[in-house]
Amino acid sequence: KPDGQTLKIESGTEAYRFREIANDAIATLQKANYIAVNAGGSVRDELMSKVPKDYDIATSALPEAVEKIFGDQGHRVITVGKQFGTIKVMIEGHTIEITTLRNDGNYTDGRRPDWITFASSLSEDAARRDLTINSIFKDPITNSYYDLFGGRADIASKKIRTVGDPEARFGEDYLRMMRVARFASRYNDFTVDAATFAAIQKNVDGIDKVKFERIRDEVKGILATEKPSVGLQLLMDSGLMQKILPEMVLTAGPKGMQDPHWHPEGSTWTHTKMVVDNLARAGNGSNFELMFAGLLHDNAKPETQKIWPDGGISNKEHDRLGADKSRAISERFKLSRSESDSVFDIVKLHMAMHDVKKMRDSTLWKILKRDDINNLIEMQDADSRGTLHPDNATFSHREFLLDKIEAMKNAPVESQRLDARPLVNGHVIMELGIPATIIRKEIIENARLAQQEGVFTNVEGGKQWVRANYGQHLISR
Repeated sequence: KPDGQTLKIESGTEAYRFREIANDAIATLQKANYIAVNAGGSVRDELMSKVPKDYDIATSALPEAVEKIFGDQGHRVITVGKQFGTIKVMIEGHTIEITTLRNDGNYTDGRRPDWITFASSLSEDAARRDLTINSIFKDPITNSYYDLFGGRADIASKKIRTVGDPEARFGEDYLRMMRVARFASRYNDFTVDAATFAAIQKNVDGIDKVKFERIRDEVKGILATEKPSVGLQLLMDSGLMQKILPEMVLTAGPKGMQDPHWHPEGSTWTHTKMVVDNLARAGNGSNFELMFAGLLHDNAKPETQKIWPDGGISNKEHDRLGADKSRAISERFKLSRSESDSVFDIVKLHMAMHDVKKMRDSTLWKILKRDDINNLIEMQDADSRGTLHPDNATFSHREFLLDKIEAMKNAPVESQRLDARPLVNGHVIMELGIPATIIRKEIIENARLAQQEGVFTNVEGGKQWVRANYGQHLISR
């Protein structure tokens, strides 16, 4: 049915031009007597008054026809997904994904169809899609919608529901259970349909058939939303968390309880959700390593919990143990070595960052000079605010650390600035005649701290410091 409500996009913008390009592509296919409509995310986003980030087109044209039509127009055509009916067309730097209407065969592995067959109707194609809100088609030429499974009604009532039988949809691809959690976080004022949620609980073991690379990408999607805690809680409530991140399950139980003075919000799990939401709210959603570290930062609190006679609770060395555990988790999630290192460092140092105001300048300098200092500052800020303690805002050291960085960058003594080169380096050590032993690294590191504290301000002063502190290692004095 036609609908007079159309999302207004300011003319002259890239978003406006992108929509025009997609509409022109649809018009081109229709002129060739093919069905052609917008599908999936762009239709859903427009109905929710959101500017689409991409445009997918569903068409009755076979891939070879799509390839020829747009290739003949001089556009770059990408055929990587051709066996699944998808052709990507590059127009003015924008990518339009054009997919032939299709039916999916049996899903014997619970991950992908054993075969596909091309369809001739929108109803067949819509029936294979995951969620009703993703199964709506729109003809932008006539401004008509083809909504065969109540997607627009679900958008209006803010409901996340599968197309047809939820167990059948999940049985086709068990990753769809994770997608429900991602959409629940993305549209955090929506509720998950009861039958859909019950089907997730019933089929939770099916996630074992899904490669962890795919699971990782869905977790990444949850953490990139405005309120990750919603999707994370759905994973916990449904039983999916036990499957993909069992380390976090204990944080929601008795072993996850925290000191009631510092954490009146209760469990480590509640605190963790507050932290990841704080990180997202501060605009860190696209920084997966930081968001993942925020999720994992207190994963070892259950193992380190100690309840004292006065009711206080401590978790000594949960940062060190949690960092070690993050290595195994990162490996399970197929993270790269650099991603794993980044998560490890943030988890390991998250407690030390709460003590920065007590540190000597030389110790603080070592932290402020780190490449990941911005991540550490963001983590400390989110962690300190992730509590219901009435003074939580005063626990953040963001402003202190940013001011300290600025002050050290502009220190009056050049040798004490944050970017100053070390006055005592390997060449100076060799010149002094110290043998090539491991003691050289120790000398250089300690000399750098002494330099930062202003003990010496030039190379000659550095040499005198080495002679005074490591004279016993000099071959010739």
